[in-house]
Amino acid sequence: MISSFIQTGGELLNEQQSAIEVIDKVCKEILRDYGEVADVEEEIIYKHLKQTIEEFDKVQSQHFRMLSAASKKYRSDKIIELLKSRFENLNSDALSFVLSSTSSTDETNLAWRHDILAGKGLEIHKKILIGNKGYLWDWVHSNENEAGLVFMLNQVITCTKKDLSSLNYGNNVSPTVIDTWCCLLNLMETAKPISFKRRFFCFLDSTVGVNLCKNSGEKDGDGQFFEFCDKLEQTMQTFNLSMSNINLVFFPICSFGHYYTVCYDISQPSMVVLDNSNQDNLSSVLFVGEIETLHKRFTEFLRFKGYQKATDIFWLEPTRLNLPWNTKYNTADSGIFLMRHMETYFGGENLFYAEKFVEESHLQQHQLNKLRFEYVCIILSTTINEVRDNVFKQIEEGREDSTGRV
Repeated sequence: MISSFIQTGGELLNEQQSAIEVIDKVCKEILRDYGEVADVEEEIIYKHLKQTIEEFDKVQSQHFRMLSAASKKYRSDKIIELLKSRFENLNSDALSFVLSSTSSTDETNLAWRHDILAGKGLEIHKKILIGNKGYLWDWVHSNENEAGLVFMLNQVITCTKKDLSSLNYGNNVSPTVIDTWCCLLNLMETAKPISFKRRFFCFLDSTVGVNLCKNSGEKDGDGQFFEFCDKLEQTMQTFNLSMSNINLVFFPICSFGHYYTVCYDISQPSMVVLDNSNQDNLSSVLFVGEIETLHKRFTEFLRFKGYQKATDIFWLEPTRLNLPWNTKYNTADSGIFLMRHMETYFGGENLFYAEKFVEESHLQQHQLNKLRFEYVCIILSTTINEVRDNVFKQIEEGREDSTGRV
């Protein structure tokens, strides 16, 4: 059984192609069938892509069933555990490609993440990143106390190397990294066609007052409310968003060093809490007072702005989603869970678009560590990073010095 799986694992690797390779293949087939001067309709391209994806899906499903059967029969076999890890690595890129290709007309399209956040940056610097992503990771985590900027947008939103190094394994994520990620997610949303409903990601400073009010016992006065309103409006102006074209609003919160997010659906009113901890209800010290204060401020903001459904939203009760990957022992990765939840949640109880976390285990930790690595690459490589060229110049110089090249 194991030898059979190992043999077919190589077949899976051969079947799996990157998006660029698939598109290149489709273009060659179109030229062969229709000629260089043919006016090829988009439907033809979609047909070829759809066929390729379906063929890969059949192979992927077959090997997944084989892996599941082997896992049940050889539960304690170390080889099976290694194959599980290998299977996950082989499929991660393909999963992202399938999601982006099959949802191209859907407002929950995750292709924006590749095109806007990472795609162009990774292509421009492929001589460093392809095969050398580990070196980029090592550079970020060398001399971690360096204060130099590694990300900047509009000379307002900034992230230092020291901040970004908080993505190292086992570290609590810096609030600055959370805000940087919110920035990238907002840009991803604004890249959608204007007719699409969008998600809006507030910065952590929008909820800082909530924490201060809770911890100090101060009353939630008008001054704090208007400061809250100003921060929301400034963030929307930065990304050219308005309440009239927003579907979901995310408020990241940091409570006693633990991150979670409150998400409002303001088009079909609902209020959910996305959190990786295994707290059974919202009466925990992590939530008490904070969610109530946030809800009061946000609904007052909606009324102040004349939003039609403000009253409906005011009467909402928060619902904490029971996520299968909630953790009991992991206390260091709440920031990574937060970043992933915001990136992949599009409303409802089960609407997470992308690879979901497995239950708390060594494999889940592997998923989290992989995301830490990925987020470093995306933040540094995105084309909207105004200091990207300088950062990669430093990386190239360091790489040349370490290899003895001039």
